[in-house]
Amino acid sequence: MNQDFKKVFKTPKYTGVTLALLSMFVLTSMMVVWDRISDSPNANNSELLEVFCEKSLQPIFRPAIQSFYQKTGIGCNVSFLTNEEIANLLSKKDKGTAVVLLAEKGYSAQKIYQDIFDEKIVLGHLSTEEERFNEKNFTGESVFYLIGNELLNPSNAFALKRFIISPDYGHSLLNEKGFIPKLGDNWQRTPTLLVYATENLREKLAQCLKSFSNREGIQVELNIRSEDSIEKTVALIAKSNAKQYLPDIVLGSSIIENYTNLYVPSKNNRGTTSASLSYISNTTQCWHSAQRLVSAVEKSWAK
Repeated sequence: MNQDFKKVFKTPKYTGVTLALLSMFVLTSMMVVWDRISDSPNANNSELLEVFCEKSLQPIFRPAIQSFYQKTGIGCNVSFLTNEEIANLLSKKDKGTAVVLLAEKGYSAQKIYQDIFDEKIVLGHLSTEEERFNEKNFTGESVFYLIGNELLNPSNAFALKRFIISPDYGHSLLNEKGFIPKLGDNWQRTPTLLVYATENLREKLAQCLKSFSNREGIQVELNIRSEDSIEKTVALIAKSNAKQYLPDIVLGSSIIENYTNLYVPSKNNRGTTSASLSYISNTTQCWHSAQRLVSAVEKSWAK
């Protein structure tokens, strides 16, 4: 071997302590990289879902948001900030292009939230006691999920919301004491809803259902039938052992009132029975998505 090279190069001597420190450094670096990748995958900034989460809620929602990326590949650029910092950022950047998770007090304290977010969804509530979520009877502070009205891909925002409140995925990650999650549907990346409707509703439903499907990322299958055909189909399936094939939603048919064991009238935002003929199946796997669709339909009809 070249003598000059031997003078310059010396084999490094690693002690046990040095190796231990080196291993800790590598492990820490890997954890930092994983943590960052789980929030922001390799994508253009315009493709990421911008999420602002109130800092006090970080221990609750961070694991669920990370798991959402791993499950779906949908990237989330997440910032955990104070309520004042979130409001300040929203006032300076493009309004309505983000999702915000914050507690009820924070929402009430900043008028900007009411101005630029067209969706305010309750994810659950804060409580000092272990209990199940009850939308009609709780004393804890609500936690809101705000969806901006100018999002490029709103379906990703709704997918994250569905994931967070899904019993089979999101709930198991919301293990921080003091938060009671709302009960959603079991997780599906793209839920499917089968809708039966009478002929007179064809034109009224076409654009509304298309808009709902694109916005929320839910596949909607519309089947237009006569009232007589709807009744015969429902009656036939009701006698079988394949009730999973019942339509998730029936619109415009008063005959469905005769099948109270299979369908319930939809409720409006005040919790009372809707004036329109809208019914949701007791056997649907997407109860909350069905409720949102019916609400969207009734809202469009009220315009």
